[in-house]
Amino acid sequence: EEIDGTNYCDVHYQFAYIYFQQEEYLQFEERVTKGVLCPFTMHSSYEMFQQYWKAVLNSDQSRLGGSDARIRYQNNVNIIQNAIKEEEERNRAKKENSDVITTKSFNQ
Repeated sequence: EEIDGTNYCDVHYQFAYIYFQQEEYLQFEERVTKGVLCPFTMHSSYEMFQQYWKAVLNSDQSRLGGSDARIRYQNNVNIIQNAIKEEEERNRAKKENSDVITTKSFNQ
């Protein structure tokens, strides 16, 4: 992971699971969010993300719930939304470049 974290994104889900078992919830939150961004673990990580935040945001425990939890939740949601926007922009740029290449090839 330290050598090349981008090609091994599926480890985030595995780390999230371990951190959850060890009750290291802040590390869990970071890893499960990264797991959602990984194509290999997106589905499983998203399910875990939803279950966790549903429990935390409805919790009365000051350790996990409260206004700090809502801020952490929103920060993690923003990370996911920003990644989605970036991916949409990359796809749009690829499509525009593809359309330009196709148009040039067609016109020649």
